[in-house]
Amino acid sequence: MAIWVTSDFHFNHKNVINMGRKFDTIEQHNNYIVDQFNSVVGKDDLVYVLGDVGFTPLKDVKTWVSRLNGRKVLILGNHDKGRIGEYRSMGFIEVLTHPFYYSDQIILSHLPLRECLNNPYCINVHGHLHFNYLELPNFFNCNIDMNNYKPVNIKVYEELARKYCKENNKEKRFETFGQEWYYNYYHIKKQK
Repeated sequence: MAIWVTSDFHFNHKNVINMGRKFDTIEQHNNYIVDQFNSVVGKDDLVYVLGDVGFTPLKDVKTWVSRLNGRKVLILGNHDKGRIGEYRSMGFIEVLTHPFYYSDQIILSHLPLRECLNNPYCINVHGHLHFNYLELPNFFNCNIDMNNYKPVNIKVYEELARKYCKENNKEKRFETFGQEWYYNYYHIKKQK
């Protein structure tokens, strides 16, 4: 079983074709995404979808999602307007309304997280930015527009996280007492 990460399918979103995706019709767009997805994801694989699945009506989006291989976890994006139950009925095994700590060093989210800005402990794998990226060493856009419409194996991000945290000497999240980021704000309550 492999684990994958991807985002921003935008099934049935006709305007996304005018924003840089080179397709003649939305059906061509949707079919290509399904084909690319299924070319790497197996039936037993796990996929984290970091938001913006598709546009209403959701029953039409369900048709496309049901054709995608694997077990899928959704982190809702800014365009995901349905109820959690509606996304579960599409075949998502879990639907999250918030970012997800995949590991000590990897946070998955739809939008880039301010929490990771200048954070030596972790990387942020996110979507939302389509053909763009942040010029920051620990932010990685997994949007299908950046990856030939295919999900990315989580091992890629695990290696990037190991490298980033090692370079910053922060392979573990815990520092010794007195070295923590909050130490300058730390006040000991005087005992009577």
